[in-house]
Amino acid sequence: MSKPRERAVIEDVITKRYVRYGEGAKLYSMSENKFQIVAKKANACYKIDRMVLVNCDEFEDYLKRTYKIITNTEGR
Repeated sequence: MSKPRERAVIEDVITKRYVRYGEGAKLYSMSENKFQIVAKKANACYKIDRMVLVNCDEFEDYLKRTYKIITNTEGR
C-alpha cells in the first residue's frame, strides 16, 4: 500500500483538469512521448506561451472513443 504522502499527491493529480506532459504521462502510466502524441491527436493541448497543458477530460474522451478496451477473455 502506498504511503499517506504519496496517496495525497496522487489524489491531487487525479482531480486536476489540466496537466503538463510529465504529470499526464505518470497519471496514465505511459511514456511522456506517447502521452504527448495521443494528447495532440485528441486536440486536448492548450499552449500558453512556452507551456502546454492537456485537458484530461478531452484526453479521456478520445481514449474511450478511439481505443478498444481489452477484457480478460480477449487475451487468450
